[in-house]
Amino acid sequence: MARTRRQAQRPRPDTHGSGVALIEVLLALVVLSVGLASLARLQLWLWTSVDASRQQGEASRLAQQDLEGLRAWLATAPVPGRMNYAAIAGLTLSTVPATPGGSASSPFSTPYELERRVLDGPPATSGESPLPRYKSIATTLRWVDREGARRELVLPGLIAGLDPFWSGALRLAPGGDASASSGAAAAPPRHPLVPYDAVALADGRLAWKLSPSSDLAWLFDRTTGRITQRCNATAGLSAGELGSTALASCVALTGLPLWGLVRFANTSIAEPTRAELIDPPSAALDLDLRLTLSSSPAPVSTPGWECEDNSTTAVASAALPGTVRYLCVVQAGGSPPRWTGRLDLVPLGWPLGGSAAGAQRVCRYSADHNGNGRIDNAEHPAVYADVDQPLGQQNFLVVPAGLSCPVDRPGSAVDGASVGLTRVDFSTLAHQP
Repeated sequence: MARTRRQAQRPRPDTHGSGVALIEVLLALVVLSVGLASLARLQLWLWTSVDASRQQGEASRLAQQDLEGLRAWLATAPVPGRMNYAAIAGLTLSTVPATPGGSASSPFSTPYELERRVLDGPPATSGESPLPRYKSIATTLRWVDREGARRELVLPGLIAGLDPFWSGALRLAPGGDASASSGAAAAPPRHPLVPYDAVALADGRLAWKLSPSSDLAWLFDRTTGRITQRCNATAGLSAGELGSTALASCVALTGLPLWGLVRFANTSIAEPTRAELIDPPSAALDLDLRLTLSSSPAPVSTPGWECEDNSTTAVASAALPGTVRYLCVVQAGGSPPRWTGRLDLVPLGWPLGGSAAGAQRVCRYSADHNGNGRIDNAEHPAVYADVDQPLGQQNFLVVPAGLSCPVDRPGSAVDGASVGLTRVDFSTLAHQP
């Protein structure tokens, strides 16, 4: 009897506590599963975002590569074997395989479709030539992302129709030349009327040749722009290849430079259009230049000037079709040196004025750019007066003798929406005869 009472008093197992622990484990597993699923979804979203960003960046690179490739043109008109401005045209759905992750079979490669739209502009009005002076480019890249959605990127741009001859001036650093920013001691400011392709020598002077075929080199003072020496130079070297070892028999002088271009628009029976004023289309003619001085005091030497041009090379070569470069050096008298006189072209093998077959007229690019009511020395007058500074961009245009020298009508809108892209006045005046 006593044993039975003691057995009845023995404690029973807590089955209710064991059930609560099982539910907590199950809830923890559910929470963990939801967390792992969310983490997996986040990882998938991150992978998709990174892949989309990579595809977008690659599309941007391809569009920019296409646009920059178009800017590498070397001639305004079609020239065999050379990329030219006139040949820039649209392109429709050209497949461009991009494989930044490896080979074409890489799982990270994405095929792109490239489309290029090219619009000529602005439209000419008021009797101007329809020849465009810039092209508006829109390069479009299309592709399919990892989720099957079609994506598109459009990169707009403009390509100016200016003669690439002038783009060499962009090599110069502000206030000096390219060598001034190479880590060496800062060079003095470079005079703006030193030819853009003059090369800096170790002593700070600037050496320049008119053309590779020339055997003369001219040394400029970089601060004043005046010519300090005339040297013999190795033929076949361009101005950029000049160095101290390529110069010999240098003669010291004090010269004021006068330089520019002679362009030709003499194959039409109509007055040149504004486009032809900016980029004359005709081939070069052989010529010389003559400077007639009427200075007082007299120049320091006789005749007191020397002119050099590359017309022979320009006639024989298509490197710069229709362009003759020239440089005249005036050894003026006085203190400071100054000169007065007139610069003329001397035709070689072609008639100047009159009604003979092939007769030409010489115009000079000249306009009152500063608006002071007169044509100053820098604006190319018929006769220069008391010149005591270097002169550059004194340019001529040769047209048929039966035509008047063309007058420009520059656009008035800053954005180029009217007649032209620029407000620069390219007008010419009669010079010879």
